[in-house]
Amino acid sequence: MTCHLPINNAAEEKAFKGITNYLEGLRRKKIGVDGYTYSDPSAFFGRWLSTAPSGNGWMSDKITLLIVDFKIALTDSTSLSETITELKDTIHRSYAKYGRPQEEVWVIAHRVTRYT
Repeated sequence: MTCHLPINNAAEEKAFKGITNYLEGLRRKKIGVDGYTYSDPSAFFGRWLSTAPSGNGWMSDKITLLIVDFKIALTDSTSLSETITELKDTIHRSYAKYGRPQEEVWVIAHRVTRYT
């Protein structure tokens, strides 16, 4: 799975660390995490149109790509759907905890075949 997460300030950095702590805790589950990779916060920049009533139109973010290696077959739609929902909820809670609630977060699941 790939997540596009903003890290523009210290509060969002703390939220990101909370998310990676959550992922590390999943290693004990049967569908746990094999690992994760993330980019430097200044590697990607994004702009998005806020739809919130108090939004300021086009918003800019420094984006970190968080790539998570889950042990879930994409054919197992129930487990995958539940895992994505749980991860999105965790991301939303983590940003809200540090006063940086997000209107939306993207979590993208895709199949990867690794040759060893």
